[in-house]
Amino acid sequence: MVIIKPESAQMAKYAANAYLAQRITFINQIANLCEKNGADVQEVIAAIGFDQRIGSHYWYPGIQYGGSCFPKDVKELAAYSRAIGEGDGLFVKIDQLNDARPAKLVQKWDQQIKFSGKTVAVLGLSFKPNTSDIREAPALKIIPILQEAGATIRAYDPQAMDESRRFYTKVQFASSILDVARHADVLMLLVEWDEFKSLDFNKLKQVMKGHIFIDTRNQYQPADVAKHGFTYIGIGR
Repeated sequence: MVIIKPESAQMAKYAANAYLAQRITFINQIANLCEKNGADVQEVIAAIGFDQRIGSHYWYPGIQYGGSCFPKDVKELAAYSRAIGEGDGLFVKIDQLNDARPAKLVQKWDQQIKFSGKTVAVLGLSFKPNTSDIREAPALKIIPILQEAGATIRAYDPQAMDESRRFYTKVQFASSILDVARHADVLMLLVEWDEFKSLDFNKLKQVMKGHIFIDTRNQYQPADVAKHGFTYIGIGR
């Protein structure tokens, strides 16, 4: 038990969540640079992890940080910073970068593969694995943007299907991985469920119309996916 002032306890809670959110935002920015210069963000993470001041833990390049705590706590610190004349500080910028990232990613992918008229099969609707909680889930941000780009959306999640049906319009919900991939042009992995870590690309290729795999969690090696005839798109790779 740590005995501290109530004000310190409140700030400690905000500081912990904001720091972890900042690590995700930081590595996402590094991933952006890697995509421009040929580096692989996963290799960068492995290299910097040997520095004990940094460590190899809690580096998760992807779409953005989400869930029930990080977004609201960073936004609270950003709002408080503005209120006390610190509006040009770090927390405001972290919040802005996180909010803007999903649309920028979809825009970049759209330039590569043109979503209009294509069917995108989405794997993962919860905000993280092993929960049905969809608060601030990446799918809530990505799916509407894909639809605005002209894509038809099919979706599957091991636990969050019931909750998700109330939040989406014009989304076709599937019963399995192969079912969601059937006749799809693009397969997009949004959440690193265990069920999604051993995809059978040979079977997927047989049921899919197109063969593009967007791995937003960097769960697969690009060369391994390419061996099965898929175009691999990851984060920072």
